[in-house]
Amino acid sequence: MTQPVGNRDNYSGDLTFTAPAGGVVRGGAYQIEDSLVVAREDADAGASFLGVMDGPVSVSKETDAGSACAAGGLVYLDAANPTVSGSASGNTATGAVALEAAADGAASVLVELKSGMVA
Repeated sequence: MTQPVGNRDNYSGDLTFTAPAGGVVRGGAYQIEDSLVVAREDADAGASFLGVMDGPVSVSKETDAGSACAAGGLVYLDAANPTVSGSASGNTATGAVALEAAADGAASVLVELKSGMVA
């Protein structure tokens, strides 16, 4: 069962970050330094927000054709949207792995984040 984006079963490990230009939305995926960070709350640019960069978390996913994620497959960052996709084409490798399958039209996917993994 997919959780609402930005949710996770274990709330330990939430860290405080500064929102980049454009701000952040709950469940959005953002590259901050060399890490993939999933926002746990909305925040305007320059404001502090809680985010996670390791462990399992539900994250917003691209819904376009070709964006499906396979269980156990790598997910890639589409920084322009801030979402993830199962497609490497035009996206950035993250080192995160999908913990469940998510079809092209699925709006979110449960992933296992590993800090410091954005290529």
